[in-house]
Amino acid sequence: MFHSIDLDSIPEAHPVYVFNRFWSDHLSADGIMRRSEFDPMDVPQIIPWMNVFDYDPGAIGNEFSYRLSGTGIVKLFGGELTGHKLGHMMQQQGLKERLAADMFRCLESKIPAFSESYVVLEGVDPVDIYRGLFPVSTNGTSIDQLFAVLADKNLKLTVE
Repeated sequence: MFHSIDLDSIPEAHPVYVFNRFWSDHLSADGIMRRSEFDPMDVPQIIPWMNVFDYDPGAIGNEFSYRLSGTGIVKLFGGELTGHKLGHMMQQQGLKERLAADMFRCLESKIPAFSESYVVLEGVDPVDIYRGLFPVSTNGTSIDQLFAVLADKNLKLTVE
């Protein structure tokens, strides 16, 4: 289960911390990061550890879908998530609802949310991870995407 933590609990070389620095540096004056400000080539070392979620408020019960699932996440969780709805591959009762609740809080607050978890999925090795949820706007006014960066707690990037 994901437990909320402060950013300061995450090592500076971890992908979540590194992406938070990028996200913070690209906020507009109104405190929203616009999707147009995101160029994957600015943070190529993060892309394997990123899920991009589209938010569709009209799809009650299936509001979040995976637009992109990074290669590191595919390997970590043992399957491709791109194109699926939130909850795909989740056998644990109530996990989808708890994850969606975290995502809704991030959408409403318009600020990142950080957590840690010990993830156990069928067919892959259990792993301790850090996760960051980052609100993003494709239209410049409302939050309609979430960037989720997650990786093994022991992963360290070469920080420039």
